[in-house]
Amino acid sequence: MDWSFIDFFIMSFLIFACLFSIFIAYNKFDQHKKRSLWIILIFILFLMLWAEMAVGIFDSPIAGD
Repeated sequence: MDWSFIDFFIMSFLIFACLFSIFIAYNKFDQHKKRSLWIILIFILFLMLWAEMAVGIFDSPIAGD
């Protein structure tokens, strides 16, 4: 696998956005169930975006090789 600078930049942005979103969800919701649900949903969304950009499991325009 030959990663370029832009690949590292995009992945670092995705990780930062995921962690920032989890931080916001953790501080916004007081109920444990809502907080846990939002954090799980954010993490699943991150994993789906990562998988799509890495190998293209959904065949979208952002799919990788």
